[in-house]
Amino acid sequence: MSLDPTVAAAIPSQEDFVAAKARIAPYLIETPTVPWPGRELLAGLAPKTDVVVKLELLQRGGSFKPRGA
Repeated sequence: MSLDPTVAAAIPSQEDFVAAKARIAPYLIETPTVPWPGRELLAGLAPKTDVVVKLELLQRGGSFKPRGA
């Protein structure tokens, strides 16, 4: 089974993704990740499992927006 040529032409290639990443890279801020010391509070976690959290609140775009009355 082959794809319709018009559909196949619309599917991005790996090179397309790499090029897009390079184009938007100057505008992105990497979200910091930090180890979470409260891992022992999580039930069922295997011993010596590292928990890492993303600090989305540090994104300039405001993933977490202040809300209030």
